[in-house]
Amino acid sequence: MHNLTLDTDVGAVIVGFDQFFCYKKLFKAASYLSNKDVYFIATNTDEQFPAERKGFVIPGTGSIVNAVKTAADRDPIVIGKPVPVMFDFIQRSYKVEPNRALMIGDRFVPHLL
Repeated sequence: MHNLTLDTDVGAVIVGFDQFFCYKKLFKAASYLSNKDVYFIATNTDEQFPAERKGFVIPGTGSIVNAVKTAADRDPIVIGKPVPVMFDFIQRSYKVEPNRALMIGDRFVPHLL
């Protein structure tokens, strides 16, 4: 990691699903997040994704988020399910009536509010 450099213009670390997540990315994310002015944003905190084959586990974005959270010693701002911030934004922007709206996800438990 000796030849890595950090871009001083980075204002946020956004963690989403990344099937190529590796130690180098964790190193950079934690390093950027050592600056308290850099936002830490997570797309979701799903622990696992549904697997078609029995006996297989597909680690979800939450696994990556928790690795960065632990390395950076910071909590993220979660913008995806199950937190209501995304729906609240859509509701305000498009004047959606909550009693006439339905959000559908891939798993039951993480989508409950």
